[in-house]
Amino acid sequence: MKKMKKRSRQMLFLVPLSLLSISLLLGDTGANFYSSDQKEYLGKVGDLQVNLKDNDSITANLKVNNEQKRVISVKNDTEVNQFVRVMVFPVSKDTEDVATQSLPSEVAKNLNTSDWTEGKDGYFYYHKKLAKGQETSELFKQITSETPGEMTIYLKAEAISAEGDTFISAWWQKTIPTIDPLKTIYNTLESQVD
Repeated sequence: MKKMKKRSRQMLFLVPLSLLSISLLLGDTGANFYSSDQKEYLGKVGDLQVNLKDNDSITANLKVNNEQKRVISVKNDTEVNQFVRVMVFPVSKDTEDVATQSLPSEVAKNLNTSDWTEGKDGYFYYHKKLAKGQETSELFKQITSETPGEMTIYLKAEAISAEGDTFISAWWQKTIPTIDPLKTIYNTLESQVD
């Protein structure tokens, strides 16, 4: 009986030890008890992929009724063709620190109306599709102010893929403009889609 107890203790010890040894020898079987799939998707907003170019110093002393050089253009820094628009938002503060908004046409001189159209929605639209690395012609070349004080011109460039109707969705909430000047801008850009 003593031998039988001794043998059963050995078996109780050897069986788990054997199973442990076998599992260590087999290693990873590659069997998964869960499933996972991960994909990385990088979505970029169009206006993060254009470079608003201002070839002059950011701060300058602008004298009343005196024009100052300020060349503004946009460069496509993506791999895809894009349509571009630029918001121009001039704000002047008079000597009493009262702020007023001016129309871009009152401040920006020599507006390039042959390549850009003011949409009357706060944006100027470039007439041409920009390929990778291309730069627009200048939107304007000079600025001026008719009131003494400070003037800040806020600029925002937006670009969208020239593929299909993406510009309609992004810029006009999937609604094709029916009133000029946006209707004319739409027709000009629509004729150039990829």
